[in-house]
Amino acid sequence: MEKIVVEVGSTCTKVDKYDGEKIVHLKTLPIEFKKNFKMENKLNSDDINKLIELVNSFKEYKDIFVCGTSVFRQLNDIEKDEFLCFFKEKTGLEFNVISQEQENIYTVKGATKVVKEALVFVGGGGSTEISYYNSGIKEMKNNKIGVMDILNIFPDLAEDTAKTSLKEIMDYIEERIEVPN
Repeated sequence: MEKIVVEVGSTCTKVDKYDGEKIVHLKTLPIEFKKNFKMENKLNSDDINKLIELVNSFKEYKDIFVCGTSVFRQLNDIEKDEFLCFFKEKTGLEFNVISQEQENIYTVKGATKVVKEALVFVGGGGSTEISYYNSGIKEMKNNKIGVMDILNIFPDLAEDTAKTSLKEIMDYIEERIEVPN
């Protein structure tokens, strides 16, 4: 049986299909939820509508799992309930706001399917998860800093020629990120 997984990140939404054996990437759509959330202090309605349109374009599949990460964890209870109800009304599907720990576990499971030992790094727009895997997750660190946070601090990194030194960026990140031992 085919399952569609829609991962809604802070800056990018990815759609994959799993047939029980392999994962096939179907689509990536940039939707800048975090950037617009920071500007408006709420989810942007255009972003929500883009997401709904994307999800509805895969409705020929019967089994669809939709999950949201970092930016959706920041919503207060009222905003979250309103969004979840609106999403369900427009798609007929549940929207699952997953914890950093769940995000980390799902990624490690996918990344380590054929290896015994690995360090798994998930650098998202609004969070970073790092796990040490050795025939199972031995240690994980969930950080509330992501690519968009770095770009907000060092906006010149998005320019053709960045003026910020690599050392300055590395020092900033090292002070704020935890890694497994």
